[in-house]
Amino acid sequence: MTGAPSVATGYASAQDGTPLFYRMYGDRLALPPPVVCLPGLTRNSHDFHYVASRLASDFLVICPDYRGRGHSGYCRSASDYAPPQLVADLADLMTALSVHRAAFIGTSLGGLLALGLAVMHPTSVAAVVLNDVGPDLDAAAVAPIGKALAQAASPANWDEAVRYLQNLLPDLGVPEPKSQGWLDVAKGTWRETGGGPLQFDFDDRIIQQLMPRETIPDLWPLFRAVRRLPVGVVRGAKSPVLTSEGLARMQAAHPDLIHATIDDVGHAPHLDEPASREVIDAVLSHVR
Repeated sequence: MTGAPSVATGYASAQDGTPLFYRMYGDRLALPPPVVCLPGLTRNSHDFHYVASRLASDFLVICPDYRGRGHSGYCRSASDYAPPQLVADLADLMTALSVHRAAFIGTSLGGLLALGLAVMHPTSVAAVVLNDVGPDLDAAAVAPIGKALAQAASPANWDEAVRYLQNLLPDLGVPEPKSQGWLDVAKGTWRETGGGPLQFDFDDRIIQQLMPRETIPDLWPLFRAVRRLPVGVVRGAKSPVLTSEGLARMQAAHPDLIHATIDDVGHAPHLDEPASREVIDAVLSHVR
């Protein structure tokens, strides 16, 4: 395939009727299992444009918006955005698209959802790449991000939005050129509203899930569900979410783990870094 990849968009329906938007890159008749790209908690399919465009020459790549994000439908209650519901939505999306087995690339929450799918629907997961997330998750590490988002005013324009993100997340992995990269991140965070201030491109009730909790469920059973699969991990060297110690424990539990740490980057790498590409390509080479 040469030039820009073909990109299609569409909607599938969750079992409760919520419309689930997706972008699809590449050829539906591509022979390897498709790649499904899963964004972070408040993010959407916009984040994976670069990754999907690169992989589309060899794979069909599907990038969904979770419910309450991007172009997907919103819900009446914050409880409808709980991770088990998102896992069920992914299974519904795969059924609607006649995808029986796929490799998953998941950033933050997206990585945990891929692991959850491996527990609930084990035959549907061919491989996993976890972007800056693992089973040793500390709520205190992610709560500050939720607090900052909850307090954020709606930016007046894109320049103001970029400046806000640069101050909030100075160590975020942003692609080159940086000027365009920060704008891309902003456009995956807010949307235009016809002349007024920018508005979040997600239901702000989702932020409640980032607030501090007394306990976090044991996530190690999720990671053990993929112990026989090709698994890769990309970690930001400055990340408070996935520490070097946490990565070491993942290596001990999965000796064949393919991994890379991206210098001078926090939560989370963009996945267009050379080392990130190497991890992704190495994992996907096992599912051709």
